[in-house]
Amino acid sequence: MPKSLLNYCFHFMFDPSVDKLLNIVTNEITRINSVVLYFSIASAVHLNIVWFDYIVANYVTVIPHRAHR
Repeated sequence: MPKSLLNYCFHFMFDPSVDKLLNIVTNEITRINSVVLYFSIASAVHLNIVWFDYIVANYVTVIPHRAHR
């Protein structure tokens, strides 16, 4: 292993500023994952409301009116 690469690895492993940089990168990845998670939850809730509204509008309200004709 070349000495420069060894120094780079040692510097990368033990330098506190690199650790802070990795912490920032990790927090950004976590923030992106949380945004994706919240968007997925909101989309699932929205789809459930839309399908519930569709079922109520087409089967719960329409069929009893047809039955009374």
